[in-house]
Amino acid sequence: MQFRGNIYATKGVKTMKNVYDITPQQAPPQKKKRVAAYARVSSGKDAMLHSLKAQIDYYQEYINCNPEWTFTGIYADEAKNGTKDSREQFQLPWRIAEPGKSI
Repeated sequence: MQFRGNIYATKGVKTMKNVYDITPQQAPPQKKKRVAAYARVSSGKDAMLHSLKAQIDYYQEYINCNPEWTFTGIYADEAKNGTKDSREQFQLPWRIAEPGKSI
C-alpha cells in the first residue's frame, strides 16, 4: 500500500480516506421550570408574622438563586385552622394550574 496525499493505492484500487465530523453537538436549551412557594403560620401573633416574613424571604431567595427556575410567586396563609380546604392560598396554585389557566 502506498500513500499518495489523501488517496491510498492498494493493488491497483484507489480509495479515499473516510472523514468523520466530530464537532460536539450543542444540547437544545432547556425550558426553565416555573416555581412557586407556599408559606404558612398558625397564629396572627407578631412573632408568627415575623416567621411568615422570614419564610417568604427565604423561599424567594432560594428560588431566584437557581438559574434553571423562574420565580412565579409566593402563596401565604396566616392564622388559619389546619385543614387544607380552608387555606385559600394553599389551594390557589392548583386552581391556576388547571388546563387552560396561566399565572
